[in-house]
Amino acid sequence: MLQLLDHLDDGEGARSYRAWRTTLVLNRCRDRMRRAAARREGGGGRGHGRPEEPLPDPADAAQRAETAATLAFGLRALPPREREAFVLRDLEGLDTAEVARVLSITESSVRSLVTLARQRLRGDARDPTRARGGSHE
Repeated sequence: MLQLLDHLDDGEGARSYRAWRTTLVLNRCRDRMRRAAARREGGGGRGHGRPEEPLPDPADAAQRAETAATLAFGLRALPPREREAFVLRDLEGLDTAEVARVLSITESSVRSLVTLARQRLRGDARDPTRARGGSHE
């Protein structure tokens, strides 16, 4: 939120605040991913663990953890553009036009990327050995 506040004056008047904010957050995420990859390649620090909140029912916690791990595994296997489109469209709930503006691509490209990502994720959920299969961009 502080980063958004620092860059509030940088917003373009032609874009909505939501599109501008999403673009800024997306760019920050891309930067963090690049830095994390550089640390891994350079043998740097460990991953950042987030403490999980205790849930009243252990079965619910196990199910949530399994679902989160499956989704994270599947998302890592997606090509970056497919992952970005899928996360913005399906996880963040942006509409197709807004995702297209944020990623600077056409709406038909967004629909194609999201469809490909969904297909890969469905296939990966059924057969984990396919998760690292050939990816297309």
